[in-house]
Amino acid sequence: MQTPRIRRTLVTMLLGIMLLINVSMATTYYVSKQAGSSDGNAGTSWGTAWSTISKVNSTLTVGDTVRFGSGVWYASEIHPPTGGTSESQTVYACSTFSTATRSLTTISAGTIMDSDWTVYSGSVYMNDFGGWGGGEESRVLTQDDSMLIADTTLVNVDAPGHFFEDVSNNKVYVWCQGSANPNNCLMVIGTSNRCAVEYLSNNANWIKFFGLRLTHGSGWIVHTDASSCDSNTYSNCTMAYWGGYSGGNLGAWTSEQSTVDSTIYAQHNLIQACSLFCGMSEKGRILAHTVATYAQHRVIIDSCVLHSSGNGVYFKDQSGKPQHYGNTVKHSTIYNMEQSGVQWTSHHQRDSVWGNTIYNCARGIWEGGSYQGPLNGESYICNNTIYHCYDVGISFFDGAENDFNFLGRNNQVKFNIIYACSTSGDEEVIGFAYCEDSTQSLFGVIDSNLYYANTHSTTEGHRNRIAGNEQWTWESWIDTNRYGFDQHSTCNAADPEFNNPSAGDFSRPDTCQEMNVTYGGRTWYLYGAWQPDEPPEFLCGDVTDDCFVDIDDIQFLIAYVFSGGPAPDPMESGDVNCSGDPSVDLDDIVYLITYVFQGGPAPCAGC
Repeated sequence: MQTPRIRRTLVTMLLGIMLLINVSMATTYYVSKQAGSSDGNAGTSWGTAWSTISKVNSTLTVGDTVRFGSGVWYASEIHPPTGGTSESQTVYACSTFSTATRSLTTISAGTIMDSDWTVYSGSVYMNDFGGWGGGEESRVLTQDDSMLIADTTLVNVDAPGHFFEDVSNNKVYVWCQGSANPNNCLMVIGTSNRCAVEYLSNNANWIKFFGLRLTHGSGWIVHTDASSCDSNTYSNCTMAYWGGYSGGNLGAWTSEQSTVDSTIYAQHNLIQACSLFCGMSEKGRILAHTVATYAQHRVIIDSCVLHSSGNGVYFKDQSGKPQHYGNTVKHSTIYNMEQSGVQWTSHHQRDSVWGNTIYNCARGIWEGGSYQGPLNGESYICNNTIYHCYDVGISFFDGAENDFNFLGRNNQVKFNIIYACSTSGDEEVIGFAYCEDSTQSLFGVIDSNLYYANTHSTTEGHRNRIAGNEQWTWESWIDTNRYGFDQHSTCNAADPEFNNPSAGDFSRPDTCQEMNVTYGGRTWYLYGAWQPDEPPEFLCGDVTDDCFVDIDDIQFLIAYVFSGGPAPDPMESGDVNCSGDPSVDLDDIVYLITYVFQGGPAPCAGC
């Protein structure tokens, strides 16, 4: 007779055997553009490869892998299967499943337009096309892999690089870049509300995309119109060219808006080492976001490049209850955004933005903008480099004057560089903004940041401005009796000395160590996103270890030499005349005085 313990053991063994059988039944399929590929083949080798995405959608089951050869699959849309688990993941990958063949496979939701273009007027050509079929014009048209600007009327097609689709007569009008003849170009248009990847059913979990190029989405590239699509990964992929009507939340990677406040669409999704760029709506890029999510938990955007769209990363909710939390944007580069590099609206909690480089955007990081608070706070915004944003570097403001509840509590904003947020126009441009309130101490910590060359021209009383504001000065901002923020920060006192910011190089190889904090799996030695592999060497003459050589260092050496004060650490930092002992004596003090007050040689100039 079996005891309960024996029965439990047998059941466990049986479940393990069933799991092994399930895993062993997973199949790897191959899809190719080579001669001989056919959907009638077995699809289990390159020699018997399939030829279409439709065959993949109708055959692939949970746990299977499909590898795509080089080439472009037009008018295609992938539909991932449901029911995946961590032990049974479904994979869509480039041919070698490695970065060696990254982006050699393109899944395009677009259609190649026929070379039947005729001159409409001047440099504007026209061609027949059926449109979306829903009364909406296409918002995606590329010319030789370069995205054109979608216009709302034919009259607006008045310059190179513009197009308009007239659904009333099923025609497309285009003025090509360089005034080229479109018959001599590859013209690809997004159609039929088709995405490159569409999640149609709930519980499409544990899906992995690797090394694929996904393009020409009408509205979206990857779109989730279902719930509980969890633990999906996009690694080393490219997502490019999407657009649509102005009223939607468009995006390269987007989850649809929930109509119920309690709905959580997904969690634990990861976008890693991907490039996402070029979104367009009928109002330009402003509403064509890059990553736009509703009600998702623990989304991670890691080591990606995002550019040329509306918002870079846009975390959103409905207006009822807090829904999304624990989302992270890290180690990414975000630039040329019509709105923000990273933005939250409505409710959020415990989101993190760290180690990112954000430049040439309207706003760097904006927490707010929905007018539907409260924001629950506990945000972690650290070690970001924000450069040349023409509205604000970092902002905590949600539109309600004198309502500090909108900002959330216990936030941390530290170790960031906010540089050259300026404009030649009359817009208000600032390094940091937040809603002023007598209970500002609840906000959390704003400290150890570097502000440099941020300017503005106008002010509003209900917000606090720093970095050169005419109303609230830097002195009042750091005054412990007033606000008490940024006690260990600098404002226009230290140039971060980027290597070549105009070329997108924000490295700081000549900067001395500014911090020593460990988080996110590494130790951070400098403010901002770029970090050296090892701690920077000491700055000669900076015996006070504050990254400056000034009168404080002179006083330090005088106290050491004549009053028995603490010694420089390392001693070489005080040997400014390079005597080589290393010794620190009166000669070093005189040398440093000459440098600081008379423009003499720099410390260690003769070493």
